[in-house]
This record gives sequence, structure tokens and C-alpha cells, in this order.
Amino acid sequence: MSDWTEEFEINAERIVIARQDLAIAVKALTELPQRTYTAFLLHRINGKTYAQIGEHLGISTPRAHQLVRKALVHVAMRFDEKDVL
Repeated sequence: MSDWTEEFEINAERIVIARQDLAIAVKALTELPQRTYTAFLLHRINGKTYAQIGEHLGISTPRAHQLVRKALVHVAMRFDEKDVL
């Protein structure tokens, strides 16, 4: 096998790790306040701009950006905790 195919080979260990990571992300997102969660989903899943998120939530564009950033930082912190354990 070439290096490229070995790098992307799917195996049981990778599947387990991916499932664990998904569980961490989902749990972290459910810990967020509703408006922060909504802003995150609108931006990262639905591809909305901060201006569109602000309009949808009735907040300013900078506040929409802050909410998305807050969500990303929260999720990252949960992954950092996983690495410490």
C-alpha cells in the first residue's frame, strides 16, 4: 500500500476515536446557551454570515461573531479537557 492509502485507511480505532470526538462535540454544544448554540449552527452548519445571524437573532453583527466565537472556544476547551485526562 502506498503512504497515501495507509494514511486514509479506515480502521476500528479511527472509528472509535471519531465517535468519541463527535460525542464530545455534541455534549459541548448542548451545554451552550440557546442563542449561542443557534448562532453557531447558523454559521457553521447553515453557512450564514454574521450579519445574517445578527438579523435572525435580533442582535448586532459583532455580537453574532462573539457568540460563534464563544461556542468555538467552548468546544475547543472540551477537547482540551479530553487530552488532559
